[in-house]
Amino acid sequence: MKRLFFSFVIVLFVTSVLGQTPTHDKDYYLEKSDSQKTAGNILVGGGTAMLTLGIIISKTQTQASDASIPDSSGFLILGGLLLDLTSIPFFASSASNARKAATLSSNQKKFENQNESLALIPQENLEYECLPLTSN
Repeated sequence: MKRLFFSFVIVLFVTSVLGQTPTHDKDYYLEKSDSQKTAGNILVGGGTAMLTLGIIISKTQTQASDASIPDSSGFLILGGLLLDLTSIPFFASSASNARKAATLSSNQKKFENQNESLALIPQENLEYECLPLTSN
C-alpha cells in the first residue's frame, strides 16, 4: 500500500512539473527573431548566389559545348533553389517571434525600484479617434 501511495505521489509530481511552461520576456523573443532572420538572410544570399552561378555556368557550357567539363550547373541551380526555399520557414518564424515580442511589450507593465519597494510607473498608450468628415 505504501509503495502504491508513493508511486501515485511521484506520478502527480512528475505530471505537474511537465505541465509547467517557461515564461519568456520580450528580449528573448526579439533575440530569437533576430537570429532567425539572420539565418534566413544567409540562406537566401547563399541560395541566390548558387542559383546565379549555376545559371551562368549553364549558359557558358551551352555556348562552349565542351563535353569534357562535367555538368555541375544543374546541381548548383537545384541547391540554390533548395536553399532559397529553406529560408522561408526561418523568415516566417522570425516574424512570429517578433509579433510575440510586440504583444509582450504592449501588455507589459513597467515597475521601478524605489526605496526597495516596487512602484508602478504609468505608461503612455496611443489611442486614435476617427472623426467624421463634415462638408460645409
